[in-house]
Amino acid sequence: MSQSSEPATEAESQTGVIRLDSIAGFINQSTPLIDAGLRSINIISQDLNRPWLGNEAVVSALKQFILTNRRAQMRLLIAQTTHALKTDHPLVPLIKKLSRIEARIIEPEILEKEPINCEFILVDRGGVVIRQKLDNYIGFAHTDDKTSVKSLQSSFDQYWRYSQPSPELRYFSI
Repeated sequence: MSQSSEPATEAESQTGVIRLDSIAGFINQSTPLIDAGLRSINIISQDLNRPWLGNEAVVSALKQFILTNRRAQMRLLIAQTTHALKTDHPLVPLIKKLSRIEARIIEPEILEKEPINCEFILVDRGGVVIRQKLDNYIGFAHTDDKTSVKSLQSSFDQYWRYSQPSPELRYFSI
């Protein structure tokens, strides 16, 4: 990554993979990918990554996806909810109110053995935006990457098996 004062840009390869190296790149690639979604979105995140997944454009796209597609389902896997709850993350009210959004917490024992080393959004069976390292915004986006999505979906499903619904992320009417 260059040290110039110019903002980082997204670079698309001949295969359609778009390399990302800034938060703006992640936001710019996530929203159209989510907008194109039809059936499912799966997200794995350490703490709902406020700069990326809490961005107004991304939250709006996720909300539209769930509200406009009757059969749509969104699943979120989170390592910890403390930060998201304390900072009033904009996804939390959606998770609490909409039944087609299911959020789960990964068991701490599993995270000790297999820590989350990346965050990603999977859309349907081919779209992906992945942040490859948790300490910086480096990754890629691709609208038709069935191989990567299949591999990441397998990882997501494995964590999903060892997760629990979060009582903090559910709305209870008394």
